[in-house]
Amino acid sequence: MLEEFRTFIKLSEIKSFTKASDVLYISPTAIMKQMNSLESIYNVKLLLRSNKGILLTNEGQKVLEFAKKIVKEFDESIKSVSKENVVLRVGTSILNPAHEFLEIFDKVNEVLPKYKIQIVNYDDDHNNILKVINELGKSIDFLIGICDSPTWLTFNNFLQLCKAQKCLALNKKDPLAKLDSISFKDIEGRDLVMVKKGDSPTNNTIREYIKKNYPTINIIDAPLYYDIDVFNYCYEHDYILLSTLCWENVHPLLKTIPLKEDFTIPYGILYSKYASKNVNEFIKVVKELIKNNKI
Repeated sequence: MLEEFRTFIKLSEIKSFTKASDVLYISPTAIMKQMNSLESIYNVKLLLRSNKGILLTNEGQKVLEFAKKIVKEFDESIKSVSKENVVLRVGTSILNPAHEFLEIFDKVNEVLPKYKIQIVNYDDDHNNILKVINELGKSIDFLIGICDSPTWLTFNNFLQLCKAQKCLALNKKDPLAKLDSISFKDIEGRDLVMVKKGDSPTNNTIREYIKKNYPTINIIDAPLYYDIDVFNYCYEHDYILLSTLCWENVHPLLKTIPLKEDFTIPYGILYSKYASKNVNEFIKVVKELIKNNKI
């Protein structure tokens, strides 16, 4: 409910789903769903569309005042706690869930007990993700996931934790789904979806390897950065997807199988090049834990 209240307050200020989306890092559709949820809870219409943008109904104005009061009381209670604690924010999404970061945080917390974590949800569609990456340090301090993008590293630092094995994801009903490991040779003559050539040296290398050794594989270009639509597209068209083990739970009807070929991609923590003192202190402890083989 608190998240819906915050969205409602911001929407009432900006009066535009699209502009609010840019500020909140969630899609206009997600904002609409939150507003529908509020209207369902209160059983009243909160918003009206006009040529001047979004307007509040009389009932919406009353709910807005209540929402502001609840959010203010919550934020003040957080501030009173934060005077003694350091709060860091980690982003979470369908493709980049925060659970592995939280496991690391538990270990760092033993060294820095005053550090607390706040989980921030964001949409990682291929258009929005660059906004999130570009503004790390503002509303999100950390992201965890795969990264070999020169564009991303223009804006941020990257602490590699490991190398993620490249995989192929395919329909669970596909005859190849019974395999424990798979080779590009197994999919000769099939359609393979992968990011288009450009911002990933790892994927560029794999593309050239396929063209040279398995020319009958039909490569279909996806956007430079995957989102859930890419996974849905592969399932709906019975295409194979170049993926990683990190994404094995993204689509429940696709099975992710490790490649026999030795292709990996860096996996780790992204944070701003202009990060705060607290963020840098956190990263320093993580590096020490890695050095001592505790992560």
